[in-house]
Amino acid sequence: MNNIETKHVIAQLANEFMVDGYRNEKLSVNGHSPFVYQGLREDGLYAMYFRISFDMQNYGYEKDGNTHHKEWERRYLRTIHVLITTRHNVFVAVSETNDVYIPLADWVNSSNHDSCWHSDGLDILDQVACNAYEHCFAFMPEEHKPIPRLAHTFVQFSRWHFGHSPFQIVKVKGEYNKKNDYRWTLTGLERMQYKLNIIDEAQQ
Repeated sequence: MNNIETKHVIAQLANEFMVDGYRNEKLSVNGHSPFVYQGLREDGLYAMYFRISFDMQNYGYEKDGNTHHKEWERRYLRTIHVLITTRHNVFVAVSETNDVYIPLADWVNSSNHDSCWHSDGLDILDQVACNAYEHCFAFMPEEHKPIPRLAHTFVQFSRWHFGHSPFQIVKVKGEYNKKNDYRWTLTGLERMQYKLNIIDEAQQ
């Protein structure tokens, strides 16, 4: 049975509340659409900030599940950071720790195009999975390697702290870099307060 991929969940959430939020009026800031007047270079753009904990492990067993090799044991831990702004810019970073915020210089503008932000913009998740499999299983005899989708892997949204949602809303600023394939470089990141506003017309 195939499970929903993490990057598809992220893309759907971001598209609903951030990227297309200004069109369906599900996103407003102090009563106004943030898409109308803001840019990365000027006032900054609002973004959803996701952190994904990725953990793959090789427990050192042959395919029979009984024969153990201590020297086969491996583990690969990473935290994947993803920012998706109101104007379909995607910024990604990978850290070996579960830090809440990481240096601005570590962020990479993986996509800034409206037609592919949810595909190549989020490829970092697949890249981390490939690196993890290479680290944990590439050295094993071929007959004992698990196929990638059956490797022991644990992926979850990294909670910011107890009781909070798996994402935060932030405001980011950046500079346009024509020398780097017209990508953006982050120059600022600030955490925002937010709440869900339910409109119940029957109660009005």
